[in-house]
Amino acid sequence: MKVKKFHAPPLEENSYILYSENSKTGYIIDPGSKPDEILDFINKNNLNIKAILNTHGHFDHTVFNQYLSDKLNLPILLDEHDIAYTKRIKDFSYLFDREIVLPEEFIRYTDKLHIDNEDISIIKTPGHTPGGYSYYIPSQSMIFTGDTLFKGAFGRYDLPNGNFDDLKRSIKKLFELPDNTIVYSGHGEETTIGEEKKTNYILKFL
Repeated sequence: MKVKKFHAPPLEENSYILYSENSKTGYIIDPGSKPDEILDFINKNNLNIKAILNTHGHFDHTVFNQYLSDKLNLPILLDEHDIAYTKRIKDFSYLFDREIVLPEEFIRYTDKLHIDNEDISIIKTPGHTPGGYSYYIPSQSMIFTGDTLFKGAFGRYDLPNGNFDDLKRSIKKLFELPDNTIVYSGHGEETTIGEEKKTNYILKFL
């Protein structure tokens, strides 16, 4: 399984494509940057994208949901508790060079996700937002944590509906994963669970 990362200002957000080289199937994760480059990569590699996965509802991770959904006819998966955030995306439209159109309703998580025969586990990780999720692929020792866990740091909890106690519980849950698990976060560089268990600033509060 492969990961393609896209990174761009204004908020230095990471977007990803998780895909199989064998079956050419995959998912877009947190499309908050470079939507046309995402489309170009998908087309050049003949990928069949199943859905857009959001780790949470903040605008810098969801702003191109609808654009890519329209282009590729994709469902958008977002926890129901974070749907309210998406209604504010238009407030930030001045940061982007295109009109932002929002769907009326987002799809709830109901089914198991997978690529080929490899499961993608959905781990509920609230705190940064009430409906935060992380996507864990055990067979590949990788996880997409959104803004819950970063290299050396953790997500803000002082934004509307953030909760520090929930965030700490979520990170403790992530720290139960194998040390060699690669962490792909919503901002910044990749790291591992083992490294963060030794060096992350959250340790001062756990």
